[in-house]
This record gives sequence, C-alpha cells and structure tokens, in this order.
Amino acid sequence: LAGMSSIPESELARQRACQARLLDALADPKRYPHPVERVERIDTHISWVLLAGEFAYKLKKAVDLGFLDFGSLEKRRRCCEDELRLNRRTAARLYLEVLALNGSERDPVLGRAGTAIEYAVKRPRCPQAALLDRLAKRGALEARLGRRLVVDATRKVLQGLRARISDGTLAKVSVEMLEKEIVAATEKTAELS
Repeated sequence: LAGMSSIPESELARQRACQARLLDALADPKRYPHPVERVERIDTHISWVLLAGEFAYKLKKAVDLGFLDFGSLEKRRRCCEDELRLNRRTAARLYLEVLALNGSERDPVLGRAGTAIEYAVKRPRCPQAALLDRLAKRGALEARLGRRLVVDATRKVLQGLRARISDGTLAKVSVEMLEKEIVAATEKTAELS
C-alpha cells in the first residue's frame, strides 16, 4: 500500500500532531458537557474511542491507506456521517449523532456552534463485558449468531467498497487488496463464532 496515498506524509504527520494535542485535551473529564469521572481511550488502527461517562466518542485518525482515506477533516466528517447513517439502519439506539468539536486542539469544546476542528461519532457507552469479543471469550456467544455476524460483516465491507468505487474515492484498487479487506473482516468476525 506504500505510495498509494494522495496526501503528502508531511501533511498527515501535521494533522496527527494536532490530533495528539486534541486527544491530550479530551483526556480531561471537565471537557465534557455531562458527568465524567475519568476518560478511557481505546486505540484502533484507524480510530480512537474515548469512553467518557455514559458516552463513547469515536474519532477517526488522520490516515490515508489508499483503500481508506481519512486524510482531511472533510473526509473524516463524511466518514463519521456515513458510519452514523449506515449503522443506524440496524442499531439506531447505538448511534446518536456526529458531533463537531470546536474551539482549538488545546481547548476543545464538544458540540458548540462554530468552526469544527474535528468530528466524532457519539454513542452510548456499552459495558465492556457486553462487547462481542468478551462474550466470545466467555463462551456466551452462540455459534449461529457468530455465523450471522460473519455474513453481515462481509456484506458491510462489500457495500462500503462498492460505495467508494461508485463515488470515486476508491478508483484504483487491486483484487488482492479487496480480498485482504474481506478476509480480514470475515476472519475477525469468525473468531467470535
């Protein structure tokens, strides 16, 4: 995937440095408009999830992997909106809103009117013991549900790829890359069945 990015690495590095300062500021429980005792951060390869009180806030990392492009604020906003729209079809109560973060990276404000510096998907916080990987490890996930998750994950990956191909955001893609995406999604989900 090296060399596939349309955004210079120096620009992505600048954005990631800004996001690092923003995340440092968002680690302060006083930043949230609701009661928060402490903020927990979960890092994935493309996002951060901030567990703050009764809510979770998912921010996209400034990355451009060729097949996945969060390399600009506008693209991260659009991806947050897509995540909300697509997931509300099957889990409306779990996807509350796309929230604009305003102010500055060192002094952010959640949801205030003004120029956005970043976007987040706001969700209710789920008990960690109820997460699918935890249920599977305890043997509390039925095989039938696990198989259904594999099928659903595969469909979602394919729908996302088709959408990115049709809107032009995924113009150059190799069969191997598509296969890796599908296999990764199905294997991850298959581990749960």
